[in-house]
Amino acid sequence: MVTSADAARREGFADDAERVRAEPGPDLAALTGSTFVPRRAVEPWQQRGVPVMQGYGSTETCPVVTSLPAGSPGEKALTAGKPVLYHRVRIVDTAGADVAAGEPGEIWIRGRSVMLGYWENPQATREAFRDGWFRNGDLGLFDEQGYLHILDRIKDIIIVGSSNVYPSDLETVLGDCADISEAAVVGRRDDRLGEVPVACVVTVPGRSLTREQVIALFDGRLATYKHPRDVIFLDGLPRNAAGKVQKTVLRDLVTRPMPPVTTPG
Repeated sequence: MVTSADAARREGFADDAERVRAEPGPDLAALTGSTFVPRRAVEPWQQRGVPVMQGYGSTETCPVVTSLPAGSPGEKALTAGKPVLYHRVRIVDTAGADVAAGEPGEIWIRGRSVMLGYWENPQATREAFRDGWFRNGDLGLFDEQGYLHILDRIKDIIIVGSSNVYPSDLETVLGDCADISEAAVVGRRDDRLGEVPVACVVTVPGRSLTREQVIALFDGRLATYKHPRDVIFLDGLPRNAAGKVQKTVLRDLVTRPMPPVTTPG
C-alpha cells in the first residue's frame, strides 16, 4: 500500500507499474491514501489494467472512512471514493447545513470506528465534534455520482484578496511537470492582497527550472489570481515522522528574505 503521493514518486510508484505483468489477475489492485495522488502516478497502473483505489480517513477515524468501490469508472481513481460500511460523511457549510453536490464544504464524519475523544484533552474533543459528527478540518465535495473529492486542509487555504485559493489546485499543476519531483504551495502575507501563493519546488535530479518557467506552468490552467507570486527551490520538502509535508515549516521559510534562485543544471 502506498501511503503518500510524494513518497510514491520518490520510490518509483509510477515506474513500478511497468514491472507489473501485462495481464494482471482480477485480484490485483494498487491501494493508496494519506495525501493527493497525481494523475501521472495513477495512469501507468491503469494502462496495465491495474485499478488504483484511493481511500480517505485519519487516525481519529481508525482509519478508513471512504474507499473507491470496486468497478468504479477509471476517472474516479482520482477521488477518495464513497463511504465504507457503517460510516456516514457530510459536506457542510459554516452553519453546519449540508451543501449541494459539487459545492465545497467542511467534511463531517460519523461511524463506528470514529474515536470517542482525545486522551485527557476534553477541550480538543469538544472542538473536534459537533452534534456527534467528527470535524477533521478537511475541505471536500461530493460529485453528482456521490464520490468524495478532497480539496484541501481548511487551515491551508490561501485567501487572495477575497477569493479562496486551494493549494491542491496549484500542486496538481506542479505535479504534472516532468521536471518536478515534488512540490507544495503555501501562503505568504501580502500588504495589498492579504496573502499570495508561493510554490516550494524540488526538481528532478539533473533537471533545471527557473522561477519564470515554473510560474508559466499555470498559464491556461488556472485563473491568474491563483498563480504563485514566487517560487522557492529546495533540496527536499520538510516532512514529519509520518512522511507528510510540514506546511508550517514552509510558511516560515517563504517569509524569509531570499534572492531569486535558479536551480542548478
